Amino acid sequence: MAEKGFIKLGRGFFDNPFWKENREYSKAEAWIDLIQSARFESTPEKVFTKMNFITINRGELRASQRFLAQRWGWSVGKVNRFINVLEMERMVERRVEHQETIVKLCNYGLYNTDEKKKMNTHRHTHSVLNETPTEQQQIQTKERKEREEGKEYITPSAKEKSFKVLSEVEFQNSLIPFVDEFGKKTVREFFNYWSEKSATGQMRFQMNKTWDSKKRLTTWKNNEPKFGTDKPQNLKTTPAGPWNS
Repeated sequence: MAEKGFIKLGRGFFDNPFWKENREYSKAEAWIDLIQSARFESTPEKVFTKMNFITINRGELRASQRFLAQRWGWSVGKVNRFINVLEMERMVERRVEHQETIVKLCNYGLYNTDEKKKMNTHRHTHSVLNETPTEQQQIQTKERKEREEGKEYITPSAKEKSFKVLSEVEFQNSLIPFVDEFGKKTVREFFNYWSEKSATGQMRFQMNKTWDSKKRLTTWKNNEPKFGTDKPQNLKTTPAGPWNS
């Protein structure tokens, strides 16, 4: 059956004289009466009766056959047959608690939505759909854009890592942005020298107390005329890095 929506009916309707008119209820009216009589609040209600407490949950109501017969203008037998039909159709469930009959409406939430909860859900959905991009989303956008432009992207986490814990590859990648400014040859020789590893596996540049690649490269570049053929000792003979060509 296709979804046909709902008619929003205020609870004040059931205080209207037309509804309160003394009459025999139709089956449709009896069903509506069960819906509007069930507990609406989400918190359970404790009711003291016959020296015992019974619990009425949301979507439930105390409803003995005698009480409903008097309310609807029916016989007790007709009430029993009607409730049996509702049970067979899985519209209600019945239980007895301390000799009190409790009727539970199945799918009660379909008939009575919690407007406050619905409003909070709507606000949350609206917030999610309209929130500003997160830092991670901004990083992903920047990464995608730079890759489309053919640039090598270095994540902020790699940039912000302490130079003491950089791997050789990360150190190599951190020098890529300086190739245009200092030239491939200079950057390659700079990398080969400072990535030389000690017996402990630590690279030469990591043995310094502080490190700034750009400042070090500037000094290296300025000293190149002085180096001439006397390059710094222990310079790697095998070219490394993406600046080899």
